[in-house]
Amino acid sequence: MKKIIFCEGQNDSIFFDKLFTELDIHQTKIFDQKTSDILKRLKHAETIEINRFIEKTSPYQILVKSEAGKGKAIPLFSRSMGFCFGKRSNLKPVLMLDLDGAPVNSELKKLKDRIKSNKTVAIDIESGRIHKTSINYLYENVVKIKENKKQIGTFYLVLFASSLEKELNNIDPSNDASIEDKISQLVELPDIQNTFSLVLD
Repeated sequence: MKKIIFCEGQNDSIFFDKLFTELDIHQTKIFDQKTSDILKRLKHAETIEINRFIEKTSPYQILVKSEAGKGKAIPLFSRSMGFCFGKRSNLKPVLMLDLDGAPVNSELKKLKDRIKSNKTVAIDIESGRIHKTSINYLYENVVKIKENKKQIGTFYLVLFASSLEKELNNIDPSNDASIEDKISQLVELPDIQNTFSLVLD
């Protein structure tokens, strides 16, 4: 099954690039701010790429859409949910965010409220935790129409307990190693590989 991943920040793009290499996953594309800047001459390039992927006219099996800045992935994810869950696509999207040390239950509620507030049709989201490590949490979320309880789709939610950047500092607190080198070390950790193997199967 094809996967579309919504996340935030330049380091997230590097993270997935290194992770795909580590897990030997091919046919992937990362669409981040750098890609947007290169394609800025093309109007709606980002929307076109997402639509191509959802409608299965893209050659890629995994599309990573990384937003430029914290808090920007949720609105795009919310807007795209209806297309991801459509009959022609039947995708299981992934949303990856940082908890920044906040309590997971309260942040999960806030997150679901934000997703629901961006939808025109009233929905409910039922979450079940399926994996937890010292680094991150993985939830599978069932989305239902609030009025008739009809299930319209599911999505994965990956939450870093702190943040990707803090985990990189835990890998190597010195300033000697580059971000790329730290991320390469991070994606080798069993906690990371076990979580994302479940998401990307």
